[in-house]
Amino acid sequence: MTDEVGAIIEETEPAVLTAATVTLVEGPTFCVSSTSGDMEAEVPQGLFFRDMRVISDWQIRVDGHRPHHLTVLSQDPYSTTFVSRVPPHGSQSELLLERRRYVGEGMREDLRLRNLSRRPMTVPVSLRVGADFADVFAVKESRVRVVGEITAAPTGKALELVLHADDSLRGVRVESSDATARPDGLDFLAELPARGEWHTTVLVRPSVDGEEAGGVFHPGTPAVVSIPTGLLLR
Repeated sequence: MTDEVGAIIEETEPAVLTAATVTLVEGPTFCVSSTSGDMEAEVPQGLFFRDMRVISDWQIRVDGHRPHHLTVLSQDPYSTTFVSRVPPHGSQSELLLERRRYVGEGMREDLRLRNLSRRPMTVPVSLRVGADFADVFAVKESRVRVVGEITAAPTGKALELVLHADDSLRGVRVESSDATARPDGLDFLAELPARGEWHTTVLVRPSVDGEEAGGVFHPGTPAVVSIPTGLLLR
């Protein structure tokens, strides 16, 4: 991947986000996002588990800025990498963001921020997270309506969102060992040496009636060790 990213840095100018989308699928889970990797509730995007949208908002900001999409490096039906450039403060961008995403019974996203400059940096990174637990057909037809009460509980390094409805209890937990959780997302502080990088992993675990999905990816374990074996293509 180093050679591919290096070529992108040399040859690609910052791009404006387009209307194109990227879809990943595996088993009971599929994910639809913009080409930047972000997901927005106002459009038919999100992370869906068992036909319910468990993540409706998923937006990264680096130093307060929305990264400029450069390219998508496709790997498998359940995995891809989004490459973006952080808008420059001066004439040249010094930060490159790579987001490697995997879906299984939930989602894993490995974030890697690369410092292209010759000076160390400390950069705030924020991830906005939201869940509306809408039915997949309601999302597709733009008639989303929240039925029940959604609660948000930030606890240390994890954010738990739960839908309390009459007939069921659905939830999702978003966590990272490097994060500080807030009611609408996670915050990070990236320490970047000169010409160095910072990385972390964010896990998304859906739950149904209090029972959390088993998942296929585990913290502290290379994703390749847990690659899904039974691909379900749509």
